[in-house]
Amino acid sequence: MKNLLAEYHDIFEDSERWKYYDKLTIETNPFHMGCGHDNNENARRFIESYFGAANKDVTLLKMDRSNRQLHSVSSFFLGILIKEKLFPKLLEEGPGFLYLWFLTSLYHDMGYVVELNKEEYPPEETCLELLNQRLGCWLPIYSTYYDLLKEGESSSLYSVETIKKYYEYCRTSCINTVNHGIVGGLVLYHRLNENYVKCQELAEAYYKERGEVFNPDDFKYKGLHYDKNHKKYYSIAASTIMDHNIWLADKKSRNTYQENDLKELIRGPHACSPENQFLFLLALVDTIEPIKFFNQHTPDCLLGKISIEVDGNNGIVTLEIDNRCIAFEDWFKKIKSLERWFKVSVKDSNNIITIKLV
Repeated sequence: MKNLLAEYHDIFEDSERWKYYDKLTIETNPFHMGCGHDNNENARRFIESYFGAANKDVTLLKMDRSNRQLHSVSSFFLGILIKEKLFPKLLEEGPGFLYLWFLTSLYHDMGYVVELNKEEYPPEETCLELLNQRLGCWLPIYSTYYDLLKEGESSSLYSVETIKKYYEYCRTSCINTVNHGIVGGLVLYHRLNENYVKCQELAEAYYKERGEVFNPDDFKYKGLHYDKNHKKYYSIAASTIMDHNIWLADKKSRNTYQENDLKELIRGPHACSPENQFLFLLALVDTIEPIKFFNQHTPDCLLGKISIEVDGNNGIVTLEIDNRCIAFEDWFKKIKSLERWFKVSVKDSNNIITIKLV
C-alpha cells in the first residue's frame, strides 16, 4: 500500500488525472512541505486557480484561514484516486467526471462561511426565506434568482419538502446550526446560473461586434464552451453538496425525525447504485479524508502515515495507520458511521479499517 502523500504526489505529477482546463496553471503541489510553503494558503490558491480557469471564481465565498480548504483539496485528490479504481466509468457522458468533481469536492464545505458565522447568520433567525433574500443580493448581476429548491430544479435524492424541513430541523432543534451543505448547494447553483447569464450577455455583445451569429444556448466565451445543458450539471453538483450533509435517522434520532415530519429520512441505508455513486464518492472521501479530523497534525506528516489500497474488483477501500502516535479510534468510529448512510460494511482490526460495498 502507498501512503496518501505519495498517492497525491503521483496524481499531481500526472496533470491529465486532475486538470480539466488546459489553461489551468498550478505549479505548487498543495501538499508540498518546504521552506516558505503554507499548505492552507496553497490550498486556497489551488481552489481559486481552478475556479478562475473555469471563469467561475465569482461563485467562491470568502475563505477563512482554517484547514478546511486543505481538507477540500485533499478530498479532491482522494476522490480521483478512489474513482479511478472503484468507479472507472462514473460520469463519462457530458463534460465528464473531472468537471463535476472539481465543482463539487472543492466547493462542498464552502457553506461553512455561513454556518460558522452565527453573529451574522443566527440559526434561530436565518430561515430559508431570509437566507434566499441574502443570496439574491450577493451577486452584482440583475437577473432572475435561481433557487435550487424550486420544483424541477433539484437533482437531490430527497424531495424539496424534505430538504426544507431538514434545514428547519437543523436550525431550530438542539443542533442549532445553519446547515452548511444546504447553504453551499443553494449558493453554488445560484451563482453558477447567474454567471452563465452574465457570460451569455457579454458573449452576445462580442459576437454582434464581429458580425457573427450568436446562439445563446451554445456559445464560446473567453475560450470556454457554454451550453444550456450545463445547467443540468450545475444542479447535480449543487444537489450533491446539499445531500452530503443530510443524514438519515439512526436509533437515537428516529423519534425526533418523526416529530419533525422527516419520514423520508427514516429508512434503511442507500444502495450504492449508479444513480448515486457520485454522492457516495463525496460522502466516502468527506468521511475518511483525515486532514479535517486530525487538525493537530501537520498535513505532510499525517498523510505520510496513512496508507490506502482500493480494490475495484471487490469494492473495498482499506486504510492503514502506520504510526501509533495517531489516535485513530474516534476517526474509525466516524468512518463506521458510513453504514448508517450507505450499504457498506465497515470493519476495523488494530490499525487497519476496511470499507466494503455490499
